[in-house]
Amino acid sequence: MRYLKWRYNTLWFQIAVPKECRAVIGQPMLYRNLRTADLAVAQPQALVLAGEAKEKFRAVRGAPAQHKADAFISGRLWAMAELARIDREIKDADDRAVRRDLVFDVELERALADHGVTDADELDDDNPLPPAVDARLQGIRAAVQGRRETPDEFKAPFSRTASDYINDRQRAGASNRLTAQTVAQSEAVYRLFAHHIGDAPLRTTTRRIASQFFDKVKRLDANWGRPPKTKERTLDELLMLSDREDAKPLSDRTLFRYMTSLGKLWEWAKLREEVEGDNPFNGQVKKGENDRNANAPWADDAIEAYFAAHPDQSKGGKPDPFFWLPRIALLSGMRLDEICSLTAADIEVGDGIKCFDIKRGKTNSAERAVPIHDALLPFLEVVPKSGYLFPDLIVGGKDKKRSAQVGKQLGRRFAAINGGSTFHAFRKNVAGTFERGRVPESEAAQILGHGKKGITYKIYSPHGIPISMRKALVDLLSLPPNA
Repeated sequence: MRYLKWRYNTLWFQIAVPKECRAVIGQPMLYRNLRTADLAVAQPQALVLAGEAKEKFRAVRGAPAQHKADAFISGRLWAMAELARIDREIKDADDRAVRRDLVFDVELERALADHGVTDADELDDDNPLPPAVDARLQGIRAAVQGRRETPDEFKAPFSRTASDYINDRQRAGASNRLTAQTVAQSEAVYRLFAHHIGDAPLRTTTRRIASQFFDKVKRLDANWGRPPKTKERTLDELLMLSDREDAKPLSDRTLFRYMTSLGKLWEWAKLREEVEGDNPFNGQVKKGENDRNANAPWADDAIEAYFAAHPDQSKGGKPDPFFWLPRIALLSGMRLDEICSLTAADIEVGDGIKCFDIKRGKTNSAERAVPIHDALLPFLEVVPKSGYLFPDLIVGGKDKKRSAQVGKQLGRRFAAINGGSTFHAFRKNVAGTFERGRVPESEAAQILGHGKKGITYKIYSPHGIPISMRKALVDLLSLPPNA
C-alpha cells in the first residue's frame, strides 16, 4: 500500500516531508483522510496526492517542475488503476462505459479549474496548461483510449538516459568501468547536450540537432568547466561568458572526446531499443592532425638532454622519481601510473628472474609480469623494503592516482627539453624497438600490456610466453649512450 495507512478502519494518505523542506512546509509528515476503506479506491487517489506533494517538495528545493515524461506515465498508470476499479465495481455495462468515458473529462475539468479557467477553449499559446499537467492529461487519455505505446515526446528525458548509462557502466562487477575522470568528463558533455535539446528524449536527436550542438560548443572557452558554478549554468549562459576576445577555443581533441562520449551513449541506448537508426553523432568532429602526431617517440638526444639536466638525487629508501620513472618506462614499456603504484611486494621472482608484477591496470591485459632490465638493478638497491617503491608521491585527480601530481611535474620538465615529448611517448620508443627487432606483435603486447589480437593466441594461449622469453624481449631495450 504505497502512501497509505489504516486509521480507525479508514485509509489515509501519508508521505514524509524531506528534512530540507520541513521549515517551509511546517510539518514532518503530510496526511489526508481519503474517507474510504476500499483499497482500489484509495490507491489511485494516493498516487495523485503523492505526485502533487513531490511537486511541492521540488518547488521548495528550487528544482524545475516534474518532467513531462514522468507526468505522462503517472497519469496513464493512475487512469489504468481507476479504469480497473470501475470495471470491477460497476456491473451494468452501459453505466460502466459512461463512467470510463468520464475519467478523462473529470480530470480535465479539475486541471482547468486549478489553472483558473472553466473551458479548454480559454487555453492558448499565451495561457497554456503547465507542461507536466498537460502531459498527465495525455497519459490519462491514452489509458482511456487503450493506447499502450508511449509517444516519443514522453519517453525518458535525455538526462535520465545519460544517468542510466553511467550507472550501468559503473555497476558493481562491470569489467569496463570508467575512471572517475572519464565519468566527470562524460557528465559534463551530457549536461551541455541536455541544455541544447531541452532535455528531450535521446531518440528525438537527429544529425541536424547534433550538428547544431557542435556548432555551439565550438564557441566555448577551453576553460569553461573550471569555474565553481559551472554546473548551475546553461549552455547559452556559458556561451555568453565565452564570447570575449581572449577566449581560447576548445581543441579538436576535446571536441572529438565529446563526440565519442555522446556516440557511446547512443550505441548503448540502441542496444536497449531506446533509440533506432544510425548514430547521429558519428563524423561530427574530426580528430585533427595535431592529435595524430601527439606523443611522438623521444629522440636519443632529447633523452640524453633530459637526464643531463636531472641527475640522480636518490637517497636510501627514497628513489628520485624524476630520474628513475623515465628510466623504468624506457626499459620496461610500463605506464606511468603502473610504475607509481608498484610496491615492494610487487617485486617477485619467476623462473629465477626478478619481475615487476603488475596486479592491476588500465585494462585486463595490463595485468602482467614484466622482467626487470639489468640496467634497473641499481634502482632495487635504493627502494624501500616495504610499501610503495616511490613513497613520497602525492595522490591527486578525481581517481586519486599516485601518478597525478608527479605526472604534471614531469610534463613541465619535459616541456623544457628541446625536442622533448610526453611520458606516454616512452612506450612508443619501446614499441619501436620491438618492431625494429622483428618481435611478433602478440609477444610485444605482453610486455606493453595490450590485448592480443585474434582468437588463436588470445583464446588458446591465455598464459602467454614464459618469463624467460619476456626477459629476452626486455633485454632488447636500451638507453642512449649518454643517458
